[in-house]
Amino acid sequence: MMDKQGDTEGGKSKVLYDFVYEILETSGIPIEFFKYLESKYGVILFGGSVRDYIVFKGKYGVRDFDFVISGLENCNTLKELTEEYFAAFKWSYNQFGGVKIEVNDLTLDCWRLEDTYAFRRGKVKMDIEHLLDTPMLNIDRYAYNMGTMQYLLNCNVNTFPNEVDFNLYLEELLEINLVRALVYSKKYNLKLSPAIKLKMKEVINDEKRKKKMKDFQIYHYKEEKINLNKIEREINLGGSDD
Repeated sequence: MMDKQGDTEGGKSKVLYDFVYEILETSGIPIEFFKYLESKYGVILFGGSVRDYIVFKGKYGVRDFDFVISGLENCNTLKELTEEYFAAFKWSYNQFGGVKIEVNDLTLDCWRLEDTYAFRRGKVKMDIEHLLDTPMLNIDRYAYNMGTMQYLLNCNVNTFPNEVDFNLYLEELLEINLVRALVYSKKYNLKLSPAIKLKMKEVINDEKRKKKMKDFQIYHYKEEKINLNKIEREINLGGSDD
């Protein structure tokens, strides 16, 4: 079910669509690329950028966009379009078999709907209506259809969770998402759910798994945003692990 919703920023009506294209244009992105994808296929803005816009109304800006493309027959089409429109820009392949485009300090990730991790692994029924079932954490259950200017489901500040919890449990991505849970807990001042805390206790005392969490921080955030030794001490002392 889609739910059309406008946004208010600075006293005037403004939809997320306008906000996104304003950032893309200001950053020098060839927006014809996205306009073509919109008209020919379907473009869904997914995850963190939608969440942060809803929560902060663009106050802190958005520098990372994740676009899911529906109706695209194969990855080669996306590659060919990227080579055509982004020939002068830096781009590479992302973990979904799509493309990662970096322009100035803006990062764009684009991939086919079918290549979304949980769809590809058969964890969730492959359908656009089930896209919000694919994130591992509840904090990532946000998406916006750029073509129709509609949010998927009822995404708004009133439905923002009061704790970080699992949405879809995937063992192979556990360490990565435990780090993300800690980062979001700190960023949004949210509690960790009992399920997250339980898995944190299982993982944090395992040196190999803790190293995986630390390595992910450096790779993804370019810094150690969460002191895992402190988290480990708090857990072992029976203190707060929020």
